[in-house]
Amino acid sequence: MLYPFIQDELALSQAQMGLISAALLGGGISNLPGGWLSDLWGAKRIVIISLLLMTLPAIGFAASESLWMLIVMGAFIGVISGPVFPASTRVVMDWLPRRKLGIAMGLKQASPSMSGMMAAAIIPTVAVALGWRWTVVAALSLVAVIVVLLISFYRDKPTTGTQNARTSLKGIGELARDRRLLIPVLWATIFAGIQFVFYTYFILFLVQKVELSPVQAGALMGLAQGTSIVGRILWGAASDTIFQGRRLVVLGIMGITACVSYALLSLLTPTSPFYVIAIMAAGHGIASLAWSGLYAVFIGEAAGPGRVGVAIGLTQIIMRLGMVLLPPLFGLLIDITDSYSLAWRLASVIILVMTLGLFILGREPKRVDPPVAAEASR
Repeated sequence: MLYPFIQDELALSQAQMGLISAALLGGGISNLPGGWLSDLWGAKRIVIISLLLMTLPAIGFAASESLWMLIVMGAFIGVISGPVFPASTRVVMDWLPRRKLGIAMGLKQASPSMSGMMAAAIIPTVAVALGWRWTVVAALSLVAVIVVLLISFYRDKPTTGTQNARTSLKGIGELARDRRLLIPVLWATIFAGIQFVFYTYFILFLVQKVELSPVQAGALMGLAQGTSIVGRILWGAASDTIFQGRRLVVLGIMGITACVSYALLSLLTPTSPFYVIAIMAAGHGIASLAWSGLYAVFIGEAAGPGRVGVAIGLTQIIMRLGMVLLPPLFGLLIDITDSYSLAWRLASVIILVMTLGLFILGREPKRVDPPVAAEASR
C-alpha cells in the first residue's frame, strides 16, 4: 500500500521495489526454529516475542533514506516475524478436530486478509496526509494492542511441551524425505511467489498502466483482500464437507481458478470501466489469495501430531524462496519489456503448469484426526 509513495520519494525502479518485497519476505531462515520453539515453549510466547522485537527494525525501515537501508531493515522484519506463522498454525492444529480444520484454518488465515483490506483502504489516505514514514510508525501501535490481547485472553494447550518438541525435531529428516510433501511444497513455493508478485505490483500496475489514483488502487487492493477472506472460509468449508477432507483436490481447483484470474488481469487497460476492474480484483481475491490456510492444514495433516510446528516451519523455508525470488524477477521483466500484461500472462502459465503437476503427482495425506492420534499415544 505504501509502495507508490516509497517509489516516488526514493526514485526506485520496479526491480528495486521487488527487492524490498524480497527482503520483507526473506525471513524463512527463522520459520523452522520458530516452529520448533513453538513446540518447546508454546505458540503464545513465540508470537509475543516476535511481535515485540519486530517493532525495532520497523522503526528503522521508516527512517531509511536509501534502498539498501530499506532492504536491510526489511530483512530484519522478515526474520523476526518468521516464527509467527508456524506458531499460529500450531494453535489451530492443536485445538480442533480434523473434521473442522479446513474452515477453522480458513478463519485463521482470514485475519491477515482482513487487516490487509483495512490497511489498503486506510493507509494510502493516511500516507497522503502524514507521509509514508509516519504511517509506518502509526501502524506499530496496533502491535501493542495485539500483544495485550494475546496476554489477556489466549492460553496454549497443556500438551505443548518439551517431549513433543524433541519428537518433532527428530522428525525433520523424515519430513524432508517425505514424497507426499514434495509436490505440494513445490506448488506452494511458486504459488506464494506469484502471490507476492501481485502484492508488490498490483497497485503499481493500476496507478501506472490503468491510470488510477493511489487511493483508488489501494481501495481495489483492499477489495481483493476482503474477498479473499470469504474465499479462505468457503474453500476450507468445501474441503471439510463437499470434498470430505480431501485437501489436495481443492488446492488444485484453486490453482486453476488462479490461472484464469491472472490471465484476466492482463486484459485491463486505461479504458476499462472501473466496475470491471473492481469485479476482477474481487474475483482475484477469491481465486488467488485464499489458498494458504488450506495448504497449512494439508501440511499439518501430512506431518501428523507432534510435528506440526516443525513441518510448517520447514515448508515455509522452501516457500520463502519463491516469495524472495519471484517479485524482483518479475520486476526486472516489467522494467525490460515495459509490459505488466506479459508478466500477468506469464504468471498464469506458470500456475497452470504447477497445478497440472499437483493433480498428476500429488497424494492426499493419511486421514488421522489429531485428537484421536493423541489419545492412542497415551
